[in-house]
Amino acid sequence: MQYIILDLEWNGAWSKRTGRYFNEIIEIGAVRLDEERRVVDEYQALIRPRVSGKLTTLVSDLTSITDQELKSGTTFCRAMERFGRWVGEAQNLVMTWGNTDLLVLVENFRYYYGNGRIRFLSRYADLQKYCQREMNLGGGNHLGLLKAAQSLEILVDEESLHRALDDSRLAAKVFARMFDEGRLASFVQNALTEDFYRRLTFKNKVIDDIRSPLIDRQELAVTCPVCQRRMRRKGKWAFRRRFFKAGFVCRSCQKEFDVQLQFKQEFDGVTVKRIVLERLPASQQEEKEKTGG
Repeated sequence: MQYIILDLEWNGAWSKRTGRYFNEIIEIGAVRLDEERRVVDEYQALIRPRVSGKLTTLVSDLTSITDQELKSGTTFCRAMERFGRWVGEAQNLVMTWGNTDLLVLVENFRYYYGNGRIRFLSRYADLQKYCQREMNLGGGNHLGLLKAAQSLEILVDEESLHRALDDSRLAAKVFARMFDEGRLASFVQNALTEDFYRRLTFKNKVIDDIRSPLIDRQELAVTCPVCQRRMRRKGKWAFRRRFFKAGFVCRSCQKEFDVQLQFKQEFDGVTVKRIVLERLPASQQEEKEKTGG
């Protein structure tokens, strides 16, 4: 088994062909690790833009790549052909730090080839998700590569970040420290199926209509966290800041609560986030705010 860690840099540009903004890849970098997680080879290529006339200030400042450098770059298709040969046909696992690079790669394959299937990809894992799970950070805030490296006390030259090859090298160091073959296996996906691409490109959506048939009506019932009795809603649900909100009162203990529910449509179904906060009397609330509690 070989492990390939891939990183991309891209430039946002308006495409007349598609009539929208397009994330055009301008650099690809990757490292290959053997079964012992040792770096045995590297790949790097600058890609000459075809859509954008020049780099945005944000990208040039972040990456230090210049328009002059890109003039000597290769084309996207040639870079992908060479990279595909570099990846080879041996059993390997391609990883990226988060799936954003993979989504941009699909976008570029669709633009240049008319098909979003990534030719060199057979098995894939999101390295960011894997490391986040290994560090017990949960699924809330995304774990940054720099933060992960610093948490593992890996020396980082921050000036070299945001270049494709340097970022893939750093991700390789993090991966080597966090490696566990058994736990990594649950993150590996078969990239040769249509389901893989449907899942990858599926856009999660917060449901904003309380009458949506996607919402299980039983999820709208709220139990009192004090006495475990079903509570009565005091008014209509209001949708604000991505949550449905309403006041509830417990008929048993007479306590009042503010309830927030969020329903998010994801590839595998609807996930529910529930927040129940006791509504304190005005005098207690003022005292709490004064003491910072």
